[in-house]
Amino acid sequence: MFGNNEYAGDHPAYVARFADAFGVRFLQDEAAVFESPTGRVRIIGSVGSLDRPTWWQRKNLPRAAEEYERRVKVLDGLLAGNGTQILLTHYPPTYVTMGGEKEEWRPELGSKALESVLLRRRPTLVIHGHIHKGIPAGELRPRFDRLDDFEGDAAPIPVHNVAYPVRHAVSTFDL
Repeated sequence: MFGNNEYAGDHPAYVARFADAFGVRFLQDEAAVFESPTGRVRIIGSVGSLDRPTWWQRKNLPRAAEEYERRVKVLDGLLAGNGTQILLTHYPPTYVTMGGEKEEWRPELGSKALESVLLRRRPTLVIHGHIHKGIPAGELRPRFDRLDDFEGDAAPIPVHNVAYPVRHAVSTFDL
């Protein structure tokens, strides 16, 4: 999984350089299944989506908005199914870990559009980066302002911001 879209053209070179040499698996809008001591774990990896491309992206990547809309649909499909699922994204797929980020910048920092996907698909854990002034962790919960919110599971979905400026450490998780 990679970071900001500004360098997407360089991604194939990094995959070629590091995948085989170091056994690194890059998840680019795809899923992989691993065995853990507690059973199968499905990991979905993506750069993620923004609700609004940044000013730089609007100027230099004219199709960024379309790419973000496409990625929401792709992640919806990848998160279908049951069992332990972990979503890894660069951009946060929710605003719950935005913390001190300015409200007017949030659409250019993450994706509220993915919140409904997460609430419907219910991944076990969500891990993201990108937000430097955010908080380390939060919980995504239904708002109960629509009839559909009362139908499904109301348990919160844990969301972790692993950006180094927030945690000042490498993050690890026990499953």
